[in-house]
Amino acid sequence: MKKRTIYIILLLVITIAAVFYGISRHGHLVLSTDGEFAFGFVGKEETEVSKDTGSFRSLDVRLAQDDIRVESGKNFGWSYTGPKGPVPSVEVTDRTLVVTEGEESGNGHSRSGGVLTVTIPSGSWDLGQVTLSTENGDISFEPDEVAAVKEMQLSSSNGDLSLSGPGCSGDALNASSSNGDIELENACFGQFDTESSNGDITISLSDSLSYYTITPSTSVGDITVGDDQYSMEDGGTKKISIGNGEKTIKASTSMGDINIDD
Repeated sequence: MKKRTIYIILLLVITIAAVFYGISRHGHLVLSTDGEFAFGFVGKEETEVSKDTGSFRSLDVRLAQDDIRVESGKNFGWSYTGPKGPVPSVEVTDRTLVVTEGEESGNGHSRSGGVLTVTIPSGSWDLGQVTLSTENGDISFEPDEVAAVKEMQLSSSNGDLSLSGPGCSGDALNASSSNGDIELENACFGQFDTESSNGDITISLSDSLSYYTITPSTSVGDITVGDDQYSMEDGGTKKISIGNGEKTIKASTSMGDINIDD
């Protein structure tokens, strides 16, 4: 029990440090007129850009300090909202939307605290490779119809990862966050590989648990698969294997709960 208490205190310290780190990179806290704290971009002015791109079938988005959103829209396109300064570099090459950091600001530092939104129109959610990566930001993938993705990679060093909507299927999904929760809703992949050092992992399947071999692991937290719960032993690492389906789910977190259901 003593070891578990130490782990919980350590988790609290890491979480507080991560919050202040995010504030220092993304913006600042301000006290509103109703006495509540709110979060804002650094500086008084913001950059807002919105452009159509023409059709694409794959995404390769790699940023450093911005949130990334992929959602339904009227056209293939992208928009960016953030502090005044340079915006990401965006181009379509070989039917792949490629987004990179682009130019640095005048003081030599890269942009921080913005939101990049990629839009895909209805009837166009049959995608190839989808790679979404940011060092310090959240990532969300939210189609308004069932999406098919050959392979998906979601990665953030300090942020939450989410997949939501009517459903998403494909061959393989890899999601990793050093400090953030992973939540996958209505998902169906031949292979799930999810990992967080400090966060919960939640997977809601659109097909049956019986199709999968599941290997969850946590050092501090509980594991729930379907109706069955597996309590973590104090100071140990719970590693179990459930089912014998052809598909696989690997879910690993150092500090957090794991919940997998259909």
